[in-house]
Amino acid sequence: MGDTVDVMGKITAKIHACTDGDAGGIAFAYESEEEIIKAIGDDFDRFASEIMAWSMFYKNQMNLDYQLFCEWCRDKFGIEVKKKLVN
Repeated sequence: MGDTVDVMGKITAKIHACTDGDAGGIAFAYESEEEIIKAIGDDFDRFASEIMAWSMFYKNQMNLDYQLFCEWCRDKFGIEVKKKLVN
């Protein structure tokens, strides 16, 4: 998983650099999809399991963040908003 995240981070950085006017026309020397598949390796089931676990963590974090935002809106502005973002 770490290798995959590392490769995806580098790809994301290059994509952002390519859209930057100061990047000087950086281009990929490889296909990003192929690099991601190589980083995942042969154990796709493990990769899928880790992505699922991370997704659940992220969902829970988003709900917590949204709950804190709702409390802030209520306390700061007297605004009541929906309590849960994602089921």
